[in-house]
This record gives sequence, C-alpha cells and structure tokens, in this order.
Amino acid sequence: MPKRIRFQMGVKGWHKPPGTIIVMRGSRRENPFVVAPRLAPGSEIRRRRRIYTAVPTAEDAVRRFREYMAASPERQAEARRDLRG
Repeated sequence: MPKRIRFQMGVKGWHKPPGTIIVMRGSRRENPFVVAPRLAPGSEIRRRRRIYTAVPTAEDAVRRFREYMAASPERQAEARRDLRG
C-alpha cells in the first residue's frame, strides 16, 4: 500500500526516501487542473512555465483529472508504470 509522506523542501538535511515518487505541482504526475473559483472555468493559468486549467472546486479538479487520464490509454499505462509500488 502506498504511503503518503510530507515533502520537506528547503529543510536542511532532508532527503527523499528510496522508492518515493513525487506527484506535487511541477512534477511529472501533477494535476493540470487548478482550483480558482474567481476565474472563469477553463481559463488558462501560467505558473512556473507551465499551463494549468482553472476549475471552480476541488471536486471539479479531481473529476477533470480522472477524465484527462481516462482519455489516454498511453498516459494511464505510463502512470501505472511510474507509480507502481
């Protein structure tokens, strides 16, 4: 069973445990949908040279990410391979 850890970026001496895969923003496995209730749904948000899509709620972000993954068998296979625990 995967175990969630807290990424201690900037903490001196902290190292990522062996076998750990990072899925936060800026990683290869990030969610491209950002909760931004003040923006029109579907608006593009540019952060750190990446483009995200605005959605009004966290539930919408999860739903849209699931749809995004389901639309590409190649993306699913790659994620399964990369995240295999």
